[in-house]
This record gives sequence, structure tokens and C-alpha cells, in this order.
Amino acid sequence: MPARAALFFADELDISLLAKVGYQWMPKGEQLEVLTPGTNEKRYLAGAWDLRRGTIVHRVWWRKTSGLFLDLLTTLDQAYPLPQFTCLYVVVDNYKIHKAQAVERWLAAHPRFELLFLPTYCPKASPIEEHPTDCTWSAPPTRQRAHHLSLSPFDRPNGRGYTPLSQGGPILLGYRPA
Repeated sequence: MPARAALFFADELDISLLAKVGYQWMPKGEQLEVLTPGTNEKRYLAGAWDLRRGTIVHRVWWRKTSGLFLDLLTTLDQAYPLPQFTCLYVVVDNYKIHKAQAVERWLAAHPRFELLFLPTYCPKASPIEEHPTDCTWSAPPTRQRAHHLSLSPFDRPNGRGYTPLSQGGPILLGYRPA
């Protein structure tokens, strides 16, 4: 890769704003309290992981359309200015918003950007799918409070209210005990 180039792995995900309740274990006689205010809505997040810096640039939208991806590309264009970065390579899967006409027009107007498509049979080949950080690339879970669990973050293995994926625990993005 050239010295003044950057390589990104991009992907999108859905964020459900209300809890999705399913089966789970709890001691006999105890019941889980699930807070579900408001109506069910979704938001969509697109992000690009910079391989060299190890940082994620992201955008949140109300719909998963080519506009979301264009907003991400525009943000990358501003965050990685032309004098310092002459080539920006963005690795994406074959989702239709990456191949939309509006995206093709934007790419034609911004020749330093190049989209690299993953093979259709292995979309999980992108390392952003396995990016292990506190903001792991997975949808946030429900905000739950179970009476049989300690609500103190100091009783948790890392003192932050959850066990990171790297330690074998679930990722609770943005979860803080009530």
C-alpha cells in the first residue's frame, strides 16, 4: 500500500431501539424486568475501520440507503484530507447500497476513492466483523435489569458493567447498571 494511502473496511448494521425479549435463564421465582419505553424504531449505523490507525469512523441514519453510505464516504473525505492522503481504499461487501448510481456518481467525482468488493460467498472476510473493542461491531442489546444479578459495576469482572467479548462475555454496548 502506498505511503499516502489509507485502507478501510466498511460495514453497516441495524440498531433496534427497543428491547427484543427472548428466552433466557433465571432462578426459579424471579422475573426479568425489561424497560420498553416508546414505540419500536430502528437506526442504521455505517462505519469504516482504518486498518493503520485502528480507529472507526461512523455515521448514524434513520434508513439504510445509499445516503447512509454516501454520508460515510463524505465523512471519510473530510477526515482524511487530500494533501496527506492521495488514495482511500474502502473494502465493502456486495450490499446494493454500495453499487447504487448515486454512489457511482460520487466516486466518479472523487477519484482518490476506490471501492474494493469482497467475494460474494464470504462477506465475513472483512475484519470489521471481528473488530474486538468496547464498541464491538454488533447491535446494542436490550437494556435489562435482573433482580438476581448485582447491579454494581464494581462486581463485574472489569468494573465497567459488562465483560468484553475478548474475555468471553456478552457485549452490552452503552449498558450501565440502573
